[in-house]
Amino acid sequence: MIKYKNSKVYLVDFFDTIMFRTIHPFQLLNYWADNIKKKFDLTISSNELLKIRKDCFSKLTTQEIKNYYFSAISNMYKQLCFKESGLKLKVKNEEFINYCKELECSLEYAVQYPNKKLINELKKAKLNGAKIYIVSDFHLGKEELKSFLEVQNIDFTLFDKIFVSSDCGAEKANGTLYKYVMDYLKLSPNQAIMIGDSFNSDKKQAKKNGLKTIYRMRFLHKVYIHLRMRYIQDNSNYICKKFIKYCYKYRQPFSEYVVLFHSFIERLYDMNNGNKLTFLSREGWFYKRLFESYIFLHCTKDNIPETSYFLCSRMAITSVQLEKIEQNGRTNKYMNVHDYLLSAGILDEKEIIEKYNLKSDTPISEEIIDLLHSDIKKQVSLNKKAFSKYSSNFFTSKDKNNIVDVGYKGTMQIGLENILNKKLIGLYLGIDSDNDSNFPIEKYGLLFSDKTTEFSYNSILRTNRQLYELLSAAPHGGVQTYIMNDDTSEVKVPLFWADNEKNLYKNIVENWQKVAEKLFSGYTLYSKHEIKNRADRRNAKIVFKSAFFADNNRLSFLREMDKGFFWNFTNQSAGIKYNPKSVKINFSLIYAPENYVRFFAKVQRILPDNKIIQLIYRFFAHIYYAYTFFVMSIKNIIYLISKGKQQ
Repeated sequence: MIKYKNSKVYLVDFFDTIMFRTIHPFQLLNYWADNIKKKFDLTISSNELLKIRKDCFSKLTTQEIKNYYFSAISNMYKQLCFKESGLKLKVKNEEFINYCKELECSLEYAVQYPNKKLINELKKAKLNGAKIYIVSDFHLGKEELKSFLEVQNIDFTLFDKIFVSSDCGAEKANGTLYKYVMDYLKLSPNQAIMIGDSFNSDKKQAKKNGLKTIYRMRFLHKVYIHLRMRYIQDNSNYICKKFIKYCYKYRQPFSEYVVLFHSFIERLYDMNNGNKLTFLSREGWFYKRLFESYIFLHCTKDNIPETSYFLCSRMAITSVQLEKIEQNGRTNKYMNVHDYLLSAGILDEKEIIEKYNLKSDTPISEEIIDLLHSDIKKQVSLNKKAFSKYSSNFFTSKDKNNIVDVGYKGTMQIGLENILNKKLIGLYLGIDSDNDSNFPIEKYGLLFSDKTTEFSYNSILRTNRQLYELLSAAPHGGVQTYIMNDDTSEVKVPLFWADNEKNLYKNIVENWQKVAEKLFSGYTLYSKHEIKNRADRRNAKIVFKSAFFADNNRLSFLREMDKGFFWNFTNQSAGIKYNPKSVKINFSLIYAPENYVRFFAKVQRILPDNKIIQLIYRFFAHIYYAYTFFVMSIKNIIYLISKGKQQ
């Protein structure tokens, strides 16, 4: 517990007090130097690079501390340009500084985890009226510390203000930052208590300046990270395992899905082989951001593929195909006149309804389809003309036009190929069996695929597919059609964003993606290329654990996501409903338990929030988890043996 409970002002150190790292900060710098060397193709060693960095930081004057990082890295850039004659041609000073800073933050995101015990104590003190300030010596500023708190799911409003040496031009290490803070807050030193782990900075210098102190140093943690630094050079696997663990334990719900998205993006980069990538709306918006983060951190300027974002939807693609519109009208029992006209891209239906004396909610029929044929045909012609103009800048290659989307059936790809009369290659998060054998398309599921003939974890990886879609949502609505202005030839792409979708994005998904992008950037720097089968097994365990073992916070998150799911084509409705009676269990549960994961994954969220019921559920869920992976391990061994015999 915090001493001096009646105190009303607490100054708290950041690193190793509020926030811990899984590795020693010197090791983090080694990763930083290795990535700088690789990114800019430097000839000097990582150790020499670190010596230059250390020299540049140590030579800064007191006046320069306020622009600490900028000044030091700028000086470093000048020295590197002198040593590496080609660096100035590859990157400008501002770009170099920006990359160094982004790299440093990304490396930090992946290795940090919060001191929950202290944070809970500070929350209690805050409720009792205490003022709490972070006071830290760090070469980056308060905005970066805020970002670190956000990524670890800590509300930074817990802290009334953040004081960082690089912002204030003063340091705890020599005591000047304490004087700065006391003067700024207009407090006398005996009114405040300093909590920290450094004997010199947080105890000795604080006492010299008249503050009371609470010295908290986690001895075993310090010893452990020092030993790892001394005896283990490469901690990448250790960091990645801890990253996943802390996603479950501390970070926002389902932040561990970052690992799944990383596998997808890494395979996308490897398979694309430098070709232009066209990301399809709407999930493609998020995938494009992750992909560009990946290439920003890993690729040199000469090795960056071109990317674009193509606005489309099944509804919009249908609106330029007369036969498809009329076929849907004949087969969809939920469709009415309003839906039918909308599927043809007719957004203002008033004129046509009055012309034929129809009602919007009248169910569509063969007679109405025939009645509207000429109007629909005319509208489709206009839509097609607008689509042709809009798409002309995207699919420019004669043979390699790679598209990226969430996937599953590939219906969008079929529609695009028919309209464009071009062969497309679909690179998807996941795919199911072919949608229509009459229209064979080239498509690949990079995270899961029903097309594989090898042993796989696809039955587990495809669990909660709607969650992939919801977490990958874009900050805009679905495309309705394509409209071209006859006077200017400008193409407009009208969007429709249902209220429940919009609210879900603004209230939950937007912040989830913001944090996920930061975690992704960190994880991708430590993760190494793995054997696909091994990576899939790890990913399957992540999906299984995420789906089956949710705390109250995660359950609440899932239920809100379920409510926000919107079926935006034909039968437009909101929410996901589960019918347990539709699941048929037979003897295959014994020899193929993995095939039931996607059904049983829904059980916990429809159970009542009763502790006893949830406890019983968890007991059986753990048994099912262990049994499923035991069976799959046996199957994997049998597959490898049979594969070896064939070879």
